[in-house]
Amino acid sequence: MSPRVLVPGSVLLDIYADTGARFLGGAEFNFAYHVHQLGMPLDFLARVGDDETGRFILTELSRRGFPTAGIQTDPVKPSKTVVVQKNSLGQPSYCIPVNVASEYLEFPAWAPGELEAYDLVYFGTSLQHGLQSRTTLRRLLAQSRGIKFCDLNLRPPRYTEETVAYSLQICDFLKLNHEELDVVARLFDLAGNPRERLSALARRFDLDGICLTLAEQGSLLLQGGRFYEKRLLPTTVVDTVGAGDAFSAMLVVGLLQGWAPEKLLEQASDLAAAVCQIQGAVSAEKEFYQAFVT
Repeated sequence: MSPRVLVPGSVLLDIYADTGARFLGGAEFNFAYHVHQLGMPLDFLARVGDDETGRFILTELSRRGFPTAGIQTDPVKPSKTVVVQKNSLGQPSYCIPVNVASEYLEFPAWAPGELEAYDLVYFGTSLQHGLQSRTTLRRLLAQSRGIKFCDLNLRPPRYTEETVAYSLQICDFLKLNHEELDVVARLFDLAGNPRERLSALARRFDLDGICLTLAEQGSLLLQGGRFYEKRLLPTTVVDTVGAGDAFSAMLVVGLLQGWAPEKLLEQASDLAAAVCQIQGAVSAEKEFYQAFVT
């Protein structure tokens, strides 16, 4: 049987401040959508509001053939929308609302042992902002026997030292970017260059692997006590939103299929670069993913 992935998180609308364009988004959704399009079975847990935005999201996901059975509807709280603004270099920043439906994710009504069917659970810090969603996520992680893959996705002020520490303590495989490594290094007194920091981080939290993305400089993977590096060639960049989520998606697909570290970095980098060449975090075109389906 194919490996099965569980993704608790949120799905939202990214609204671009400069154009007003709307795109489906949310770090966990972006990741889940890519994994789904890459042909790996998954279940996605999220919560939207009983409003126009929520209905649009559900209709659009159904139209694309994305699994929606795990998406709850909140009768009171609104769906989540995020305003995306870009600086002069094209790097995005996000205006993230609070007290929205995604923060009230409930534990699913599963039969005993159903959670044990998942080979990997993906999570980050964003879902831990709300008390209800944090409680649900941690209950899922505590009961899961699969690999716990953490993509930190630090978005100030939606994380605390406690949520970062918890995430590092419970995860098996960690993915973060160079800015997030600086934050983690300050929080946990990690000194030295990136390789020294990653080695200290892996020892401190007993991690099976860590992948560090370095924007246009490439990526660095620590696995099995060895470092592997991928340098990037110059490429056209339209929009960097969601590139890290695409990288994580391919990384997880490769990990579950037992790829060699070099192939992991190669394929993850290629998908992330392709996402940088489109507007929005995911592509609605199935043809976009054909070159990456293994």
